[in-house]
Amino acid sequence: KQYPIALRLATKFNDSKENKHASDILRLIGDIHLVSGDKLSALQQFDKACIINPKDIKAWVSRGLILNDGTQDKQFQSVLLKFIRGNSSSSLTPENQSNSTTGLQIVNSKADTSLSVEEMAMSSFRQAKQVAEANPAILSSDPSIGPIIVACNIYMAEILWRSSKMKASAECLDSALKLNPKHPKALRLRAVVNAALGSVKDSIKDVSLLINHLLVEEEQFGLQAAAPEAAHVVNQKSNPAAMLQRSSTSLRLKGVDGKAKKTMIVIDHFSSQLCPLLFMRALLLLRQYGRKPHSSVSKSIPGGQLSSAWEDFEEITERQVCKSDCSRVLT
Repeated sequence: KQYPIALRLATKFNDSKENKHASDILRLIGDIHLVSGDKLSALQQFDKACIINPKDIKAWVSRGLILNDGTQDKQFQSVLLKFIRGNSSSSLTPENQSNSTTGLQIVNSKADTSLSVEEMAMSSFRQAKQVAEANPAILSSDPSIGPIIVACNIYMAEILWRSSKMKASAECLDSALKLNPKHPKALRLRAVVNAALGSVKDSIKDVSLLINHLLVEEEQFGLQAAAPEAAHVVNQKSNPAAMLQRSSTSLRLKGVDGKAKKTMIVIDHFSSQLCPLLFMRALLLLRQYGRKPHSSVSKSIPGGQLSSAWEDFEEITERQVCKSDCSRVLT
């Protein structure tokens, strides 16, 4: 109910170039349209913000996100292209020349019907990245910009990955992980991209990093949920899920049902994320060893890769048992 009021107040401000807050106001209007479900009107406002202030990183990213939606939703893509080609101000296309004021590519508001939605989305994300690279002080002055640039690199990597441009996708993910080495989505996608490029060893390394981060988080959250009543059953050498399950059992025996359920929720939450990653790593280890995933695997077969793969499969099995116990307890 408050959106029309907010929109009316925002549009009262002057959006001319003389207004130093013009792009912020236009971006705000775009955000109001966006949360109201009107993506096309939001796109128009983000376009205007980018034209008035080519250094507005958030406007470029917001514009890119709407266009990115069109890369995954064919029905919306059709509506989007029709709208863009019918509104010349809704298709910003960087020209191959420099702007002496900003040091960036000049923004041309004339519609270029030859560009695909993917190319327009990439252009927006790339422009945001270029602004950040040309103005490194922005990262330190605004803490929200760093995560935004990480997200830009990941969005570009996803578009390139869907277009089978694996090498370019990997480069974007490398850039994202330089800013945030533990970013789960970037690590997961880079593992997939590296596997496609044939870099199985690097792929295993990324999946292992992600698994290790999750295991540490699982242990921390689990101990917070269980301690101190179940501290006596903690064994640092055991599987975290098994350790937490014993903690939950101990808590139930002591009548501390609330904490027992919290502990089981932790197991269920992390196992849902870890099992697919453990399975992926096991398959990568088998691939590195040179065997097909459907081949029979025996624990007695020599080789570090096979032994490690077997351990991952065993942990998946153990976690599935824990998840079954979770479902029984929580229901």
